[in-house]
Amino acid sequence: MAEKKTLWIKDLGGMIQRQDMDKIPDNMSPFLMNISLDKPGTWRKRKGSALLDSTAAGSGTLGMIDYAATDATTKLHAYRGTTLYTYTPSSYTSIDATDITGTSKKVQSVNYLGRVYWVSPEDNLRYESGSTTAQVLDNTGTQAGIKGNTIAVSQRTLFVGGSPDLGRDRVYYTSFDLTTFLGTHNFGPDEATWLFSSTTNFFSVETPVTAMISYGMNGLVYVFTKYSLYSFNMAYEDKATGVNKELDIGCAGPRAVTICNGILMWMDPEGRIWGWKGEGSASLMSYHIEDDSNGDAIINKISATWIPEVAAGSLGSKVYFSIGDVTLWGVSYTNCVLVGQISPDASDIQWSVYSYPLKPTIFTNAFLSGRKVLL
Repeated sequence: MAEKKTLWIKDLGGMIQRQDMDKIPDNMSPFLMNISLDKPGTWRKRKGSALLDSTAAGSGTLGMIDYAATDATTKLHAYRGTTLYTYTPSSYTSIDATDITGTSKKVQSVNYLGRVYWVSPEDNLRYESGSTTAQVLDNTGTQAGIKGNTIAVSQRTLFVGGSPDLGRDRVYYTSFDLTTFLGTHNFGPDEATWLFSSTTNFFSVETPVTAMISYGMNGLVYVFTKYSLYSFNMAYEDKATGVNKELDIGCAGPRAVTICNGILMWMDPEGRIWGWKGEGSASLMSYHIEDDSNGDAIINKISATWIPEVAAGSLGSKVYFSIGDVTLWGVSYTNCVLVGQISPDASDIQWSVYSYPLKPTIFTNAFLSGRKVLL
């Protein structure tokens, strides 16, 4: 067998599909499948992936989060089927088998005050309590019953957005007593209490909320709708003053946004990928892999039914977007992930495509064996 060789191309620039084939620069390619761009100028096969664990057939993994618990341990939680699990270095342990309905499709979770809170469009807001779970209560001590399609933590505040039962254009937020809760983690009887009135502790946006994320040095929560991006600043008592429309660019879904190299990156409902540094205009990051004239580029080929399911993640200077199955120039590719390598000064991004044995539906970062990985 001939010895495998690594090809070297001067200043390899990743994929470009916007131009005709005969006009593509010599250092770029119309399509790179499973090609690593880790080292500039080098064209080599990407590294593989390893199976961490598997779930019961048919149930799937609905959500994951890695967090530092109040007992100083680091845990990985996974929401599989109808059960919340904790993952140890070798296996999963069930925490609660009744807190997630079988119809849940997207379970969104955050680390807040040393424990995990999560919500889905089908399930009420819940939190981890020792070896079991509990539903969040309202300020009267009754079940709040808040559902939502996204959740975020910013400015020591918990936000839930897109509530199907209270208004999809609303973002609800907590007002915990931080003098009691912050630092000591000695939670009292109100440990899971929303201190709010359902008629006052929320702000509204123009259309249903699609995603939320905490971002930037100012630590604000950023709220996406289908068409716009808003920031919300808890420093203002007047909610009308605290809400600011930043961009007229929306987000495809609750998992279609991530942060890479300090850049907020997301996919809009048309499949285009954007980057923003917290001020000024957003940059179109997918320009080279779009085709406005005949629609033959990979961005144009993402299924409209898959776009709301897109998952984004990042590790180091790489950003990942799971785009499902794609047919490009008559050839079908399954379980595709767009991978962008961002330059050190964030002025350029080089794209390639990875394929996996299974279709990624959620990304999360975790520390395994002391090393940060992307799951």
